[in-house]
Amino acid sequence: MNKPLPSKLTGSPETNVFANATGGLMHVFVHDYTLMASIGIHPHEKMTQQTILISVDLSVEDKAISSPSDMPQHISDVVCYENITHLISDLVLDRHIDLVEQLAEEIAQHCLELPRVTLARVQVAKPDAIESARSVGVTIERFKSF
Repeated sequence: MNKPLPSKLTGSPETNVFANATGGLMHVFVHDYTLMASIGIHPHEKMTQQTILISVDLSVEDKAISSPSDMPQHISDVVCYENITHLISDLVLDRHIDLVEQLAEEIAQHCLELPRVTLARVQVAKPDAIESARSVGVTIERFKSF
């Protein structure tokens, strides 16, 4: 089962978790992926699609750090950010999602099923939900339990 990130981490996640040479980790990300979705609990949200912004940050085992001969040579050797966008689109397509938290969890779980992904941070934002806010939403972090 994937669990919330332990709270004992210090410093910023970017330097502590996602890309870390001594930990053998690289950072793969998709920021502000914009798409239309049927999401929300309010009646007007169930009738009309709205813009959502999704950001995904993944911590991925970096085999090249321990052996330069393991440096990725082909797209099949890496966690492809384009595939992450397709995964997100497939989760949103042709369905209604009540909560941004639900979508964030689904994205994180799918990302953690990818080989070498050890941690996922997912943000789902609704830029048009609250008129006086630039955006509202949720950010979660989950890690693969071994």
